[in-house]
Amino acid sequence: PSLARRSLPHATEQGDPLGSVARRFPQAASLLDLAPQRPHDNLSMRSFPPRNVPSLEVIRARSGLLPGQPYAGLAETDQGTVLTRIRPGSYAAAEEWEGLKPAEQHVALLMETAAALGDDLLFSHHSGAALLGIPIFGSYPSKANVSCVHRGGGLSTTYVTRHTTMKLPETVSVGKLKCTSPARTAIDIARTDTFHSALIAMDHVLRTGLASEDQLRTELDLIGRARGAHRASLVLERADPLSESPGESLSRARMYQLGAPIPILQKVFHNPDGRFVGRTDYYWEEEDAVGEFDGLTKYRRGQESTPEDIVTAEKVREDDIRLLVSKFIRWTWQEAAAVTPLETKLRRSGILKGLPIRLFGLSAR
Repeated sequence: PSLARRSLPHATEQGDPLGSVARRFPQAASLLDLAPQRPHDNLSMRSFPPRNVPSLEVIRARSGLLPGQPYAGLAETDQGTVLTRIRPGSYAAAEEWEGLKPAEQHVALLMETAAALGDDLLFSHHSGAALLGIPIFGSYPSKANVSCVHRGGGLSTTYVTRHTTMKLPETVSVGKLKCTSPARTAIDIARTDTFHSALIAMDHVLRTGLASEDQLRTELDLIGRARGAHRASLVLERADPLSESPGESLSRARMYQLGAPIPILQKVFHNPDGRFVGRTDYYWEEEDAVGEFDGLTKYRRGQESTPEDIVTAEKVREDDIRLLVSKFIRWTWQEAAAVTPLETKLRRSGILKGLPIRLFGLSAR
């Protein structure tokens, strides 16, 4: 088959000893190149640095290769290398592919989709989130998500999901790719994903400054009565930039879903002589209880700290805070994701009372 090799994001020119077309694209030609825009580009378009860009050698072939099929004839490819198909005509060594994070795999799919179909595609929803570095809960879709003006008829394909709209939303550049703005991306995720995934995304854009509350409300107004608009409004009403990590956002989402009282975020504690003791993820004033998701993150001050130093400092911090409150509970990502372990801890601490309920799409267990 006709072949081309491409390194994401870096590559250099190289000959093919087999005589087939094997070349690496220079960095300046990369779809995610960060070179300045040309004078005739749209200067009014906001730009953002691409996130989750994989370090991956992509093999392009026009025919013949199947997922899982060894291919030994490619230049610099070891005998018996097993390939994984990214999309038709684009492959990567299976071992390299499996070593990527899910967001990096999805961005690789977007880059190859743009290479095949044109870089004027407007990536949106979870694809926009991957490019902008907006976290979500769960897996990324197996298809590239794009938005386009409604023209009728089925527009989605095996590798592309097209979301139609009467008018294209604000477009931003991410390298040489395009995607919906951070605000619109967060709103679209809130319209289509679970409540807890949407809250993770929306908290993130507010915390990092990718989008303001006003920008989010503007995008919500622009979609009008579109499907999922009410769901998005429920998420926006509960989004909070004080959540410092996806885990903290997930935990707070579970509290909403379980009907638990919502705590004060980032409560600062001082001892009786005024010395700063610590800042906690959650504080329930009525119960005088502190809640912590992954408490170690609160003491990661610098790269010079060793894991042992962090553990010791966190233990001292926790002991000092325990002297100032009636209850102290902590939980992990796994416990918040599974719901029941977190629910049990909230009930045992007296924070969650009454009959079990499930809100905001959380299924009964």
